[in-house]
Amino acid sequence: MPLLDFDSLHHTGPRPGEPGYDEYIAEDRGFTIIVTSWVFLALATLVVVLRLLLRLRVYKYLLADDYWILAATVFGYISAVFTTLAVHYGVGRHMVALGPAQQEALTFWMAIAFLPGAFFFMLPKMAVITLLTRLMKPRPLHKWFLWAITLWSMASVIVLMGLFIGRCDPPEALWNFDMTPTCLDPRPIVAYAIYANGFAAFVDVVLAVYPVAKLFQIQMSARRRFGLSCALGIGAVGGAVAVYKTTVIPEGISSPDYSYDSAELILWTAIQGCTMMIAASMPVLAPLVNIIFLRHTRNSTRPNDKSYNNIDYSHEMGVRHLRTPESQDNILRTSTKEGGVQITQNGITAGPGQILVSNEISVTVETGQPIMDPLEALIRGYNWEGRL
Repeated sequence: MPLLDFDSLHHTGPRPGEPGYDEYIAEDRGFTIIVTSWVFLALATLVVVLRLLLRLRVYKYLLADDYWILAATVFGYISAVFTTLAVHYGVGRHMVALGPAQQEALTFWMAIAFLPGAFFFMLPKMAVITLLTRLMKPRPLHKWFLWAITLWSMASVIVLMGLFIGRCDPPEALWNFDMTPTCLDPRPIVAYAIYANGFAAFVDVVLAVYPVAKLFQIQMSARRRFGLSCALGIGAVGGAVAVYKTTVIPEGISSPDYSYDSAELILWTAIQGCTMMIAASMPVLAPLVNIIFLRHTRNSTRPNDKSYNNIDYSHEMGVRHLRTPESQDNILRTSTKEGGVQITQNGITAGPGQILVSNEISVTVETGQPIMDPLEALIRGYNWEGRL
């Protein structure tokens, strides 16, 4: 960053001695940044913990999308800590209210916080696409399209990181005002940041709309389709947050009073990351919501499949139970006479030279994971019931 032009800073507000100057100097958005960031992060963490508990109870281990969410959570906390340090040194206050040491420190921590913050809102997209490709089983063309736009969005944000940190030569001149750097014009960087965040919003919307469109190709009740559409399409909320964040990028990046004007950009970046974590976890929690709120009657047959009319498939914590209408016990309770032999419940009488053998077999099969994913069970028309 070039050396600060304090004349331009003073022109962003009243000059010393002018009416409103004291109020201008006292303005501080730091408390709002800290409270909002940590409250949203705590809420997102709670949702992630519920997600992991459900997965561990069902599968006994975590799946690939869970690890993406865990990585995003780690980056979220790192970003929150760095942001808190930046606020401590003056982010949220006007530059003219801060000393040179504070200005250098807040600039350093803002730059450092940007890196984990970007991964914070990008990695949940990887979790979403991993989940969708496993459950929805898209056509190869659709699958490659979803992965292509997601990876392209990730690459665009990584390039933005490089531009943000390396826009000055040497890079440390960003936070060392004693150095005289050569910096890029901020306008192309602002334009690229708008593109990268706008494309990220587009990806969020695509990943939300695609599963909803697939649900309308599957036969199910309207109530179930609505519930699953809300769970799988909630990522559109993250897209809306990304769109709004795009509108505050120009002021947040290029303003000379960036310690104050970037506060809204920092705030909405934190909200975007938390929203994406929650949105990526809600589809996994849909079976839990089904248990707590819907309490559907267990569907004992596959929809429109008569070959399974006599079998009850229960997807409960990895145990498969098979129940047939006639059991061995029912046979033993039947009294018949055939060839001089009478079979009764209380005993067996055989004639001379005759041998009667009765076998009772009970088979319980336990597998290391459910017959199908609980969310997939709901999508395919079953009711998944389990206990946490």
